[in-house]
Amino acid sequence: MIITDITTFPLRIPFALGTESAAAAWGPGLKAVDSLLVRVTTDQGTVGWGESFGFTGTPVTREAIDEVLAPRCMGRDPLRIVPLMNEMQHKLHVVRPAGPTRLPSERTGDQHRLYA
Repeated sequence: MIITDITTFPLRIPFALGTESAAAAWGPGLKAVDSLLVRVTTDQGTVGWGESFGFTGTPVTREAIDEVLAPRCMGRDPLRIVPLMNEMQHKLHVVRPAGPTRLPSERTGDQHRLYA
């Protein structure tokens, strides 16, 4: 089994701030929360879904998945999760794993969809 397609689907979910602490966390005037669904399809027709949540960074997360992560995952075995995730982490980190280039939301989306 190999990965043949990875597609991202941005979502905008209406959101109403309920408390002062929510406004402090999300920012004043926030009317919606963005999220990103990620679908992975294999040559055998198996489909896995994941969510990559990045607060207001969803457009950047989508671009990173579409242009950087997805092409590197094509043709790979989705059942070999640990080697694939280790390779992606090794190749895509310019600095140490906790450094400024770490993109946790993209990686989370990968892990969710591979385990789905």
